[in-house]
Amino acid sequence: MDHPDAEAKQPVDILEMVTNLTAEVNRQQEELQKLQEQNEIVNQENHKLRQEQRQTDEQLRIRQVENERLCTENTQLRADLRQCREDVRTLSVELKKAQGCSCLRWFRRLFCLS
Repeated sequence: MDHPDAEAKQPVDILEMVTNLTAEVNRQQEELQKLQEQNEIVNQENHKLRQEQRQTDEQLRIRQVENERLCTENTQLRADLRQCREDVRTLSVELKKAQGCSCLRWFRRLFCLS
């Protein structure tokens, strides 16, 4: 047969267990609340970082387009410069041919040649 003190002590043990479990549930709820708050902060930071990344990506895209435009312009300017050099060579040959011609002074003044 069970001891009478054991029966009397059993409700106390159950009450203590319920109290301990309630305290543990409360502690875990507080911990969960803290984690949810931290998670919200992290989510806000992530949102901000994604916005910054989108802006950075857009700036990079704009710079790449500008770089391509400048490369194309540079290529055209180099071609123009080559053509100008060729034109100068051609004009130099023509100038040498025209040295006896009366238009030489006009040509030199026109192209600021001495």
